[in-house]
Amino acid sequence: MHMLMNLISGFKAARSLMRWLRKLLVLFQYKVMGYMAPEETKKALAGRGLGVVFRQNYRDDREYETVKLFVLNNPDLMEDHIDWVDTPEHLNKIFLTANRLDINLYSFQFWKRKIDKMLKNVAHKSIFSGKADYLISAACMTEDFDWTSLFESMYAYQASHSWVRNSFLRVLMEFAKREPSKFKKHVDEHVFFEKEKKPPFCVRGPLYQEYIVAGLLSKKTARKIRSDGSEEASLQGLRALTNNLDSYSNSDELLLQFTDSKYEQVIDHLAENLPEHLIASIMGTEFHRAKRRIEARLEKIERDKAKVVNIDVSVEV
Repeated sequence: MHMLMNLISGFKAARSLMRWLRKLLVLFQYKVMGYMAPEETKKALAGRGLGVVFRQNYRDDREYETVKLFVLNNPDLMEDHIDWVDTPEHLNKIFLTANRLDINLYSFQFWKRKIDKMLKNVAHKSIFSGKADYLISAACMTEDFDWTSLFESMYAYQASHSWVRNSFLRVLMEFAKREPSKFKKHVDEHVFFEKEKKPPFCVRGPLYQEYIVAGLLSKKTARKIRSDGSEEASLQGLRALTNNLDSYSNSDELLLQFTDSKYEQVIDHLAENLPEHLIASIMGTEFHRAKRRIEARLEKIERDKAKVVNIDVSVEV
């Protein structure tokens, strides 16, 4: 029934769009493009329609979302009019929509040819600047893209900036996920065991996060994150650990590496997220807010235990 309703909704949206296109067709034929043959006019109008549907700043209502889904799942419609949407602005919107709707454009022959062509000579600096995010999305749809080369270029650009580009974060995440051994080698050499100049804190934090998400953290590298010169970077590493404890059989040992941190936000995070049996490890903290959190947690633990006792007593009675 749900599938039937979606089909009906898609049909209605497509029919509504066609009515709109037919009205514009008349206008174009007689007011704007009267010099063109009817077939050429239709193609131009269809191309302009796609440009409107996939315009970056266009509001995404349900009707247009249904039209986008239909067009992306029928690449022949796009192939005939690709020149009208073959711009970074439109391609960013097309690939962003495909990702959101979980459509792998690379599975369609037309898009496979186009993506292969786009990725042959990738302008890394354009990706870093955020002007060609669609190339990252396109690369994610393939199996054999060279993530190492792209990451190294992006890292070189990012290391000289004091703020983090979203494009760098996307490439970093994909590189860590697809090339974990190469990623580990890079972070070990450029951050953990680098004697000279390390990347800025805004880069170290995301590197720590992906390193931990990948399951690569050891007791030694946990201590290095704990001792990082930036509270923000150290906290980002700790948050990644508390969010991924199931990835580590020695999670208690790793958490304990942070309990003597000099940073208030780190201890505060531990006070809120340490397992119950490890809370005692930070009870001597001098940070007022962390102390209040510890007291609140201990009081809650006692209340919960009292409830369990009362339930057991009532059951026995």
